[in-house]
Amino acid sequence: MKGMWLATILLTAMALRLALLTAAFENPEGVFTPDSYSFVQLADHLAEEGEFRKGEGEAPEIFRTPGYPLFLLTGAEYGDEPHRARGWRVVLMAQVLLDVLLVGLTYLLAKQVVSQTAGLAAAAFQAVAPVAVASSCRLLSDSLYAFLLTAALLLFVRHLRGRGHSRTLMASAAIMAVACYVRPVGLVMAAIMLAVLLIRPHRLVRAGPFALALALALMPWLTRNIFEAGYFGFSSFAGDSAFKFSAPMAMARADDIPLQEARSRLLEEQRRRRREIVRERMKEFREIQTVEGVMAHWRQRRAAGILLARPLTAVTMHLRGCMGFWLPGGTDVLEIAGATTGGRDTLRVIRERGLWEGARHYFGGDTRALLAAAGMGFVSVITMLLAAFWCVRGLRGRRSAVGWSLFAIVAASTLVSGVAATPRFRVPVTPVVSLAAGAAVVAIVDALIRRRTAE
Repeated sequence: MKGMWLATILLTAMALRLALLTAAFENPEGVFTPDSYSFVQLADHLAEEGEFRKGEGEAPEIFRTPGYPLFLLTGAEYGDEPHRARGWRVVLMAQVLLDVLLVGLTYLLAKQVVSQTAGLAAAAFQAVAPVAVASSCRLLSDSLYAFLLTAALLLFVRHLRGRGHSRTLMASAAIMAVACYVRPVGLVMAAIMLAVLLIRPHRLVRAGPFALALALALMPWLTRNIFEAGYFGFSSFAGDSAFKFSAPMAMARADDIPLQEARSRLLEEQRRRRREIVRERMKEFREIQTVEGVMAHWRQRRAAGILLARPLTAVTMHLRGCMGFWLPGGTDVLEIAGATTGGRDTLRVIRERGLWEGARHYFGGDTRALLAAAGMGFVSVITMLLAAFWCVRGLRGRRSAVGWSLFAIVAASTLVSGVAATPRFRVPVTPVVSLAAGAAVVAIVDALIRRRTAE
């Protein structure tokens, strides 16, 4: 019987994603975002020249990692359109299939952590989650990364529960390493998993091989960044994001200047510093290509200096920005379907004037789109409220290492999203949120049944 329920849930997930995929095929503008074009440029040059950079004469790429551009090459041979749109339909079909499989992984993870019934409820929440449906139909790394992270967590939880040998833990480390190549933020999640192993019994026997497997898998890209770009790190995403978003916002707020002026000041500082470094390299007869790595380290230090000089402003803005992580995200579905369009600076309106004014600004009076978004928002809000109930319930009781691990993954994902957080950043941990919501439903139903039986 439960097998039939799972099949029904998977078919529902497939139907929803195929319906949006059909609309996406007719509306490429909703599929491609500025980040999408960046990924495609990297994939094109990688396929044509075998180099990970955006084009001939461009600096080696250190902000993005090669996982998703390599995934995009799966559709390269089947494309019937030139350059940026080449093969994107094949890629989206692959993403939709992976996202349906992700619903199945959510079931297995919840079954492992709570029960089979909770697994079915979690899978149902994941099947209809608007941010998950939308991510499968956009050329962005979110959907692929979510699949890999959930697979790694499933194996990790299985090992913690004593149902898997050391090979299970090594497989989790290997998949987590691949996830880091898709989204560098996976390094944070890998660090949490390693920390959990270090506080568990037999810490060295478990944590040592896990850390070694991760290090060996990540070392090739670290080496490439050092020798090709002069950058000592896996990705510059953290420092660059802070320099582009957090630092100018903190500067503008603390110094009472317009945001654009703060950004202009920092960009001018960056240009001056780049010119100085180029002159130094030319005098020393050193390769100019290492300038990008030096500049990335400079941006990290400059952003850190600005934020540390204004700690209260920086923390307040960061936490406020993280609220965008938990917005419903139904508008992404509407944008892909062509019912609405992005790029209206809605997040700024929400931050400055509130959620209702932001909604009016975004929809521009389209009642049908507003009602559709409200319906999807209702699904998201109910899921999040149930997940919150489960977390609070767990704090009152004794939560296992598995429960704390999953909670830490979600909390870390929220905090690293920062001032520019959007609902798509929630996609990777949506299966864990669905798990908590499914567990809450089972707990509530069980409590009602016991109460009725007692009466």
